[in-house]
Amino acid sequence: MTTVIARHKAALALALSLAPAVAKADTIPIEIVDRGSTRILPDGRLGDWRRFTELIGLDARGQVVSGVDRWMNDQDASVGFALAKDDQYLYIAAEVRDDQIVRSREHRNTEDAIVISLGVRAGARTVGYDIALQPGIPGSFAGQVEFRGARSGAITGARVVEENLQGGGGFTIEAQIPWTSLPDLRQNLASLRGRVAYHDADSPGRGGIESVLATGPGDGRNYEQLAPARGSTVSTAGDLVTQFRQAQNLVTSEPFLDRSGNIAGDAQLERVVMFPRFCVVAGPGIAGGSRYAFFEHPVRTSEDLVEVALRDVTGDSRLDVIIRARVSANNMTREILYVYGAVGGADQLERLFAHELSRSSSAGRVVNRATYEQGPRIRVTFASNEGLTQQNFPRVQETGVQLPMLAWGQYRSVAYRWMEGVNRFDIDGSEPNPNNGGARVTTPSGPENTAGGTPGATVAVAPSDLQGVLALFRQRARLDANARPDFQAEGNVAEDRQTETVQIYGRSLIVAGRAFMAGRSYYSVELPEGFTVLALDLADVTDDGQSEAIVRARRPSTIQVRGQQLEVVKDFLLVYSFDPAHRGRVFAAEVARRVGSEGIANDVRGLARGRGNGLTISAGRATGWTEQSYPFRDTPPQGFAPLLLPWVNRAPLQYRWNGQTLAP
Repeated sequence: MTTVIARHKAALALALSLAPAVAKADTIPIEIVDRGSTRILPDGRLGDWRRFTELIGLDARGQVVSGVDRWMNDQDASVGFALAKDDQYLYIAAEVRDDQIVRSREHRNTEDAIVISLGVRAGARTVGYDIALQPGIPGSFAGQVEFRGARSGAITGARVVEENLQGGGGFTIEAQIPWTSLPDLRQNLASLRGRVAYHDADSPGRGGIESVLATGPGDGRNYEQLAPARGSTVSTAGDLVTQFRQAQNLVTSEPFLDRSGNIAGDAQLERVVMFPRFCVVAGPGIAGGSRYAFFEHPVRTSEDLVEVALRDVTGDSRLDVIIRARVSANNMTREILYVYGAVGGADQLERLFAHELSRSSSAGRVVNRATYEQGPRIRVTFASNEGLTQQNFPRVQETGVQLPMLAWGQYRSVAYRWMEGVNRFDIDGSEPNPNNGGARVTTPSGPENTAGGTPGATVAVAPSDLQGVLALFRQRARLDANARPDFQAEGNVAEDRQTETVQIYGRSLIVAGRAFMAGRSYYSVELPEGFTVLALDLADVTDDGQSEAIVRARRPSTIQVRGQQLEVVKDFLLVYSFDPAHRGRVFAAEVARRVGSEGIANDVRGLARGRGNGLTISAGRATGWTEQSYPFRDTPPQGFAPLLLPWVNRAPLQYRWNGQTLAP
């Protein structure tokens, strides 16, 4: 499934989202969202947009439709944009990164501009508009919003305001255009097609646009070339949402969010509408379009809503609903991050994850930061603390909601990944708190106790007592005091140049050392369920001078293929890093598959001890199977690279470190 990521590096903390599947890899469908009850004041500052939508980013080489040889990177030219509407206006917001802004009082066509192309069917004819936004210089001269293409000149009643980015290198811009200046468009949005482009002119005075980034092809004069807008093809959702509003007495309630997205995972678009207390989803992927699905949430008023967005955080190619809400009770105010989505069929939506990001009381305030990482993972990181201590921290915890990272806690940050087999978010990596000092946490149940798996532990033992650390791990893992590891390797895997021990007991991988975490703690992670470890080795495949753990594991299963029950044995390669910046699994791939005497075994190279430069995997040879007789047409689990097939992957595939993972 093709996805589009809102990757714009916005200075503002606007929400990012995964957009639904589209027909062409580098085509992004635009959407004009309802602003709901949120007031938009065009002032060049985009903070009021974050309550109901997000910026969609144009910042990749594949989105450069003209002048690709002159486009250097996203700092050379990139744009994040959003479109919104109410009964009176069309609103446009954008943030531009540009290392050379070309603008003048004359607002020439050869200067930097954002160009929005919109088209609709009005009866038997098509109507299109090309709208250009050009920045001014705040305090010197105003920006401009005008028609281009088949129409030309200033747009009656339009308003545009811009602001320079702090530190330079770009600008933000907002425009509002009355619908009265866009006849036919407002009444025919069901057939809307559109495109957003940024025209970059890097040479003042020389004339000419050097590169153009765009969401897709077409312009206002070529309606059929424009990509269909998101939501324009959803036909039955409106009636179902109306039914839901009536059933829940929400007829007079303004929605916090009303947009389209791929919730069901079938590449069709559903309508997602968030009201006070409820969120409803309707469209072709929900019970065939015959009924709606909904869930309850804690937000009652717009003042309680910090953020709402759609984003795939479970890695199943379906959008989840992300809500950040303020909840006040028991003389304190908490900000909580919620994730709602579908488990199994999309007809049932439920809460998948909840984590406190801040807690305020009369004693003080603790603040965490949530970020979304590749994988995908949700990482929660301690940000600040004012006044709170272990003694005065309000010891109240809501069932099912993780406590925030605390200044005296075991972890500075924890990453959570959706585990499809058990249908929950489990800890997938953590960074110890350097200020903890080895003290045992006395908070009744923090994130390390309420999520499945234990990524690490801080233990109360004497400094540099390696055997004491290992003994405590065995005790906490409920192993025999004299249990010996199934696999063990020694090497420099983290921190300084001293050697650590890496051990595997069953599915538990543990790292400890006389200098690791000051010799008073260990890091552990659970290997995937159902895996049996075959081998453990250490090798530097990230080229940082420290080794990673290379685990070979096997998982047998019985599956039905083409009407037959097959006993399948799969072998996997798993790579774990112990660098605090990206601790946890950084690579996984299926490298062998067998059914009886038939099989495929990939060849893996680059695992020699010492300094390396990634992995090279080649398909190897098949035994018994041919391209015609190979029975499988499956896809790998989320986060795993697929088995290479000799008749498909004729050249070796190289994986190199990109700062977060081993990527092809």
